[in-house]
Amino acid sequence: MRGHLPVAVLVAGLALHLGSGAAQADCGAKNEFEDVYCYAKQYIASDDALNAAYKTLTGKVDADAKAVLKKGQLAWIKKRNAECGSTDSDGYSVDLSCAVDFTDTRTKFLQDRQAECEAGQCDLTKLAEVE
Repeated sequence: MRGHLPVAVLVAGLALHLGSGAAQADCGAKNEFEDVYCYAKQYIASDDALNAAYKTLTGKVDADAKAVLKKGQLAWIKKRNAECGSTDSDGYSVDLSCAVDFTDTRTKFLQDRQAECEAGQCDLTKLAEVE
């Protein structure tokens, strides 16, 4: 997933759908080009945290739970792409602010499932959720 990020960021940057004024202020960016750079960095950090949480959780569960979790993760990726990406006459664009929000929410979800599993309350139906 990360191997395609630089190309995706360049393409996304050309047609970035910027978030709210408050989100732009968080980056301290002075213009749209800087916003793209800032959101791309935020997305990379969010994606790294997501991957770490996923790896940690898969290390805590059995093979059946891993299969359920993987299926849920793939469904979440599909939902994220549908919600945060779009294709129009100018090509494909990614709302990086949306992608960061989705990714941060998913990371929290995975961390919550990890805590449940560590407490002996690992629930396969929750692992399959896409939220």
